[in-house]
Amino acid sequence: MSNYAAEILALGPDAYWRLGEASGVAAINAANPGTYDGVYTPNAGGVWTKGTLGQPGPLVNDATSRSAYFNGPTYPSSFDDLGGGQVTVGNVLNPENDSYSVVAWFRRANLSLHQSGRYIAAKGAVANPNVWAIGINTSGSNGLLQVWCSNGDVSNAASMRLDVKPPHYILDTDWHMVAMSIDRDANSLFAWLDGDDSVFEIYSGYNSDLSNLGYASTPYPITIGCTGYNGGLRYFNGDIAEVSIFKGRALTGAEIQRLYRCANFNAAWAAGSNQLIGV
Repeated sequence: MSNYAAEILALGPDAYWRLGEASGVAAINAANPGTYDGVYTPNAGGVWTKGTLGQPGPLVNDATSRSAYFNGPTYPSSFDDLGGGQVTVGNVLNPENDSYSVVAWFRRANLSLHQSGRYIAAKGAVANPNVWAIGINTSGSNGLLQVWCSNGDVSNAASMRLDVKPPHYILDTDWHMVAMSIDRDANSLFAWLDGDDSVFEIYSGYNSDLSNLGYASTPYPITIGCTGYNGGLRYFNGDIAEVSIFKGRALTGAEIQRLYRCANFNAAWAAGSNQLIGV
C-alpha cells in the first residue's frame, strides 16, 4: 500500500475509491470493500465501454499508482454531451446535518473542450442542484475549477460556491489534488487546490456562509466523472484517481496539506510530527 493510501485510511474515510482497477467494472471502496463499491458505467460483457482502466496515477515515485481515464466527449453537439464514462455509487452518504469532506485527484486530457461544467465528482446527478460537486468550466473561463454545496433545494437559496482565482485556472495536463470541506462548526465551505486554499474565492451571487444550509440531501447518486446540470449530463475528459469521502468530518487545512505533500514525495510521516521521513 502506498504511503498516501495509508494516510487517507488513517483519517477514517467512509469511502475511498482509488480507481486503480486493471479490469472489470467494479470500483472498489478501499475503506470498506463491499460497502459503497461503485460501478464503471456504461459497460458490456464485464468491460467499461466509455473509459480506460489501469492508467498511470498521480502518486510520485509509486509504481503501483493507477487511475481511470474518463472519455467525456471533446465537442458535444447537445446539452447532455453525447454520453461518456462515469462511476456510479448510488444514493449513499448524503451530508445531511453533518460536516463533510471530499478529496480527489484529476488530470485534464483535452484543454480545448467546449461546454461548461466538466464534473470530477458530485452527489446529485440527473437533478440540479447537487448537494455537493467539484467541476471544471471548460467554456468561457476555460479551466475554472469550481466547488459548491447546497441542501438540494432547486432554488439554490442555501448554496455556497467557491471558484479558483486566475491565474490558477487548470490549463495544463498535470495531476492536481482538489479537496472540499463542509464545516458545520465554522458554518462555511472550504476548498483547496494542491493543498492551497488561498487560490479560491466566493463566487458572486452565492451565499458567503452556510447559515441557511440546513439538512442537505438528494435522492440521486454519487457519481465520479459526471453529474447532472439543469437536467443534462456533463462528463469529465481525463484521468481521475484517489477519491475519498468523509461524512461527519471536516478535514483541516493541515490535514489536506499533509496529504498533498505525502503524495508528492511518497514518504511516510514521522509519528506525531509534520516531518516526512526521508525527505
